[in-house]
This record gives sequence, structure tokens and C-alpha cells, in this order.
Amino acid sequence: RTGFWACLEAGMIILGATGSPIRLFNGTENRSDSNNSILTLFDAFCFEPIPYRSAVDEGATHVLVMCSRPDGFEPATKPGIYEKGVAPLYFHSHGHSQVAKFFQDGGQQYLYAEDMLILEKAKLGKVSIPPPKILYGTPRTPEIQRCIDSRGTLWKEAHLFPMKVPRGTPACNHLEQDKDAVLKAVRGGFSAAFDILAPTVGLELGLSGKEAAQLIFPEDDKTTITCDETFLQTKVSVPGESIEMDELVDNLRTCRTKSGNDQLSLYHPLLLGLPGFRGGRLRYLAKDLQAAGEIFSPEQG
Repeated sequence: RTGFWACLEAGMIILGATGSPIRLFNGTENRSDSNNSILTLFDAFCFEPIPYRSAVDEGATHVLVMCSRPDGFEPATKPGIYEKGVAPLYFHSHGHSQVAKFFQDGGQQYLYAEDMLILEKAKLGKVSIPPPKILYGTPRTPEIQRCIDSRGTLWKEAHLFPMKVPRGTPACNHLEQDKDAVLKAVRGGFSAAFDILAPTVGLELGLSGKEAAQLIFPEDDKTTITCDETFLQTKVSVPGESIEMDELVDNLRTCRTKSGNDQLSLYHPLLLGLPGFRGGRLRYLAKDLQAAGEIFSPEQG
């Protein structure tokens, strides 16, 4: 298999429940060399359940970690039926005995528990981040031992910000198919993100995260109203920004000087004073409007 959709499908495979691993052509090797050109892929939760390690390994210094479990969640640390039976049987049947043993030995559970502890510690400041390479639950080779021994000097440090839904929020089942249950879970995640992130960018709509989520993900009331129509029909009070007269006069004087046209209309400096165009914001939309002398007034059509 090749392509973007094949990669997405690999990320949606739940071991033992939703199909076989995806065999993907990696696109960099000789296709005739079957040993090197084909990658066997399945859901990343096996080896990196929360993928902040790869981000830090690739150079990230500040990572926003969006967690699917609520605050206070404690992962199981004792191998259960899934780790002892379902996952090993799945991997053995597809020719991956080492991965089967990794699950049987509790390696995946160790990684997840370690992630939870690191994210909690990260609330206090910068933390040392383990590399993406699997260090525990696998044969202790000299290379792996060196990596463990040198964690104080070779492991990278980063700031992690774990974003979670509030403590006690019910988790949505991995195989949930009820539309209302999925909608509730999506709203809960969006609400938590909105409440945390909206103030950081100065977004003041007078809405809580819960209210914003209800707008963006409306109830399925068996009507034909779309999300866009919901926005159009719902009024929201938004504080405006004023344009100071002195600023407007200065913009007009600058525009007339640059264009050499003393009769240049007020529309150009007015656009320059709009909050969305200040400081180079929305440059991809405003570049033609910000060029002196290149704006038409209503009288010019």
C-alpha cells in the first residue's frame, strides 16, 4: 500500500479488533527489495502512546500535549487479558514475536505509566525527556544500556504542557459507535482546549468553552441546519477595537507622501488602521491594500 490514506488507516488499527497491520511501501528504497521497502505499521500506542518524545527528539522545546484521558487518570500497571492474550496472539499471528513478548512483559504499560509521571512532573517546569527508542521491556543491549546510563547528559530537556479534560470526566470507549456519546466526548475535549487556549491569544467572546463547543458541534436534532447556519443564527457580543484619530491622520499623511498624491482618499489609511491589518497581521490578505496608491475609492468604482 502507498499514500496518505494508508498511513491514516494504520493509525486507526486497534490491535485484535479492527484488522491486520498495514504493509506500507516506504518510498525511499528499491521496491524490488521486499525486506527494506515494506514497512509494517500499526497504531503508535504500542511504542509511543503519547508522541511528545518524537517531537522533542526532532527539536521541539515547548510541547502542548493533548491527552485523551482526564486529569488524575492512573493507567493499569499489571498486565491483563489484553496484554497477556489478545495483543500477543495478534502479533504472533502476523509474524511479530518480539512485539508480542514486549506486550507480555508489560513494556507498553511501562511506557504509558512513565508518560503519566513525566507529564505530572512537567507541571513544575522543564523536564528530561526519554528518547523515542524503546529502552525498557526489550533486550538490554550495550547501546540501550549506554543510553540509560547517560540520561543525565544526552537526554534532551523540554517544557511540556499537558492539556486534559477535568478530573472525573467519563472516557469515551475506543469502539464507541453511538453518535451522541462521541459528540459529547468531542465537545468535552474542545471545551477544555478552548478554556485554556482562548485567553492566551486574547480571544474574548464572552463564551465559556462549553458554550463554544455547543456552537461548533451542534446537536443532531434531525433538521438540516448545518454548522455554518448555526453560526449565522447565533449572535455573539465581541468587544471592538478603536482607531485613534491621531493614528488615522498620521497614516493619511504617510500614504500621501509615499504616493505623491495630495488628494489620496481616506480609505487607504483607514484600512491600515484596522486591527486585523496592524503589525503585518493578515498580510496575505492585506498586501495589496497596504501598497500606497493602489486602492480604489467608491467613487472610482
